[in-house]
Amino acid sequence: MNKYTHDVKKEAKYRVTEFKGLAEKCSAEKGEFEELYGFSSSLYPCLTTQKNLRVGEEKEGAEPLVFSSDKTGYVLPNGTLYYGNDIKTDFLSPVSEGTTRKCVMLGALACFFPDKKWYNTADRSSGNMEIHKVLPTVQSEDISVGIKFDDGTEPCAYTYQVSEPSSPVNGQLWCSKQPSGNILAQRYFSSCECWIPQDRLWYCITSLNAGTDMFEGDYVTVSGCASSEKVIDGFSGAMRVCSVEENSICLSATPEIWLCAHICRENSHSYRLTEIRFDRNIPDFAYICSSGNRLWGCSKDGHEIRSSALGNICSWECFDGNESDSWAVEIGSPCEFTGCSVVDSNPVFFKENEVIRIYGSKPSAFAVSSDCDIGVKKGHDKSLCCIADSLYYMGADGFYRRNSGKAKLLSRYLDIDCEHSFSAALGSKYYTVTVSGDGKKKLYIYDTVTGIWHTQDSANCDSLFSNGTELFGVRECGDNGKWQFVSLDRLSSGGEIDTVTFKDEESGRFSLKTGNLLDFDSEYCVREITLDVKGAKGCVCGVFAFENESKIPITVGYIYGNSSRMKCKFTLPQNVCYSFKAALSGKGEFTLYGISVTGSEVV
Repeated sequence: MNKYTHDVKKEAKYRVTEFKGLAEKCSAEKGEFEELYGFSSSLYPCLTTQKNLRVGEEKEGAEPLVFSSDKTGYVLPNGTLYYGNDIKTDFLSPVSEGTTRKCVMLGALACFFPDKKWYNTADRSSGNMEIHKVLPTVQSEDISVGIKFDDGTEPCAYTYQVSEPSSPVNGQLWCSKQPSGNILAQRYFSSCECWIPQDRLWYCITSLNAGTDMFEGDYVTVSGCASSEKVIDGFSGAMRVCSVEENSICLSATPEIWLCAHICRENSHSYRLTEIRFDRNIPDFAYICSSGNRLWGCSKDGHEIRSSALGNICSWECFDGNESDSWAVEIGSPCEFTGCSVVDSNPVFFKENEVIRIYGSKPSAFAVSSDCDIGVKKGHDKSLCCIADSLYYMGADGFYRRNSGKAKLLSRYLDIDCEHSFSAALGSKYYTVTVSGDGKKKLYIYDTVTGIWHTQDSANCDSLFSNGTELFGVRECGDNGKWQFVSLDRLSSGGEIDTVTFKDEESGRFSLKTGNLLDFDSEYCVREITLDVKGAKGCVCGVFAFENESKIPITVGYIYGNSSRMKCKFTLPQNVCYSFKAALSGKGEFTLYGISVTGSEVV
């Protein structure tokens, strides 16, 4: 049978009007694509190009760390913090090689690790989470120390004796040593003419800047206490901060500590120290997140998960039996942690083959659930992203979705080979950039509603973040030590990043290659291909064909946009084909509504 003159059995027409993005199987099925770049599913089932990029002006410095969801805050590796019109130079330490700075938002507080510093985005105040200081700050000043009851009032008299005072007065403090060896501190109430035991007393320290960087509810370690005569060893220990002012601080202590420090002296309620040291230590974490008005972190050795006290980013050693206490738990399984996030208000910690979830609303009710399941691949902690009630991340062999059930693989047949990845969410879409071993980057987009994968222009981004209405990337500008913001996609005309002025929008490029548009069981003579499209003015799109698995494209024709929807019909040489694939490649705004291929089945 001659190639160009042959009998035909019947006419056949193949039409696609629903486009399902990148193929998730070995071969693309109807409506799927072997290659897809520069398109999005925002007009599903149609296929439309991504919104054009907006590129900000180049700024001095390297890649910044963006920490605020309202897109106005970022930190340069040299330690300079920008938040709107607030600039703090040398606020943080420069980023050392091999160190990744992490920032967690707890309400208005931006908490930076490993710097262990905080910045309040509401009043622009800042401070240290971890402190190590010795009082007084002025050498010639002594430290005044006095006793208070736990309601903040001072005792009107002090007595230390075995027997009950004969003529007590209201508010008197009486300490006595019990047969068990413990010290019993009691307060006299004239209203009931009785002594009431006092389990906790406050000691109030007055010195210049005594209360700076301190917060009510903190636990601090007190040491180095020295009078003009000697060091008072019994005065040391971990104590809770009960009240704070700029030049004074009240700490909670047991009566034993008071007596060891010789504070309770008959007819003398205060004395002076020459030196005292405060230490507030913040654990070192591998990964950290925020949930339920607490910070949550996991240790670098993979054996501990900890929570800060309720609403207090600086209190990690509070175990008083209250609902606001901090919390800690030992994890017995081996291997290091690889990431953490929050799902349904519950902290979730990952190892490569284990998922650990924390349930409950208070320390006494916190429970740990551990599942042997696909966790986060090492080096991909930035791929974690929560959308609705599901968590998306890079696992051992691709991208996964996890909710209340087991993890589900979403990219079984996508060609993903990367050393690390980073992600962000915009609406119902999961955006993730993969970075290969040779530094090449590729942006994947997964529509969580339709289950469709796309690839788009990554703009060579080094990090991604979203403000809820717009997706931004951050990229370095060559080797000149500068960086710039890039707007990748928008749900609306959301606001721009403060201090960054965007240039005119750039036209994006796009391309696609369909799967086979013929039936594998037959041979056809393809006569024409019709494209239902809409292109903006200035848009140019080339149309190409691949016959019989050939890698050399046949140029079919070109489409020139005029801002109107149109059907473009192209006539093809009537070659016998067992496989026919179409391809488009162009630049500008472009929407594809349908593809039709008409031909005759060969007898």
